[in-house]
Amino acid sequence: MKRYRGYRSDEDLAVVWIDHGNGSVGPLMHHRKHTPAGFEWGYLGSGPAELARCLIIDHLGARAWCAACEGTGISGSAHRHRDTIDPDQCWVCLGEGTSFQPVYQSFKFEVVAMWGDRWELGADELRRFLARFDGRGGGAGVLHLQGVTVLGPRLEHGGGPT
Repeated sequence: MKRYRGYRSDEDLAVVWIDHGNGSVGPLMHHRKHTPAGFEWGYLGSGPAELARCLIIDHLGARAWCAACEGTGISGSAHRHRDTIDPDQCWVCLGEGTSFQPVYQSFKFEVVAMWGDRWELGADELRRFLARFDGRGGGAGVLHLQGVTVLGPRLEHGGGPT
């Protein structure tokens, strides 16, 4: 079973590894949205939000992206304004007209912000957390609760794992 582990390096950098449960271990991929600086934990901020988001992305895989725009963040056709193209942003990704905060922000507040210098999280624990947001209890529908996604649009990778 997959396990996520985090610790502080000798240089006090946040390091996050995935043990895939089959003997393979590798770093957690940084899908940048909140900060280019990478992952953090133990407080409420952009680094912990980034970690919470990327843990959920890794856990859910392709199911992590918005079904309305397939993770592009763009809905409908683009509009031309002089020399620039201005695409319509996906309102589902933005959560417009709703009072929901993204699920990864809840995960940050309840879990990631509480971690100390070392932590470990099993895929089963993450699955149980996400099941709270899924009407079917299985984790697969967590992304589409009343049209609001967990993660919103895909943004550029932050240059590799952090």
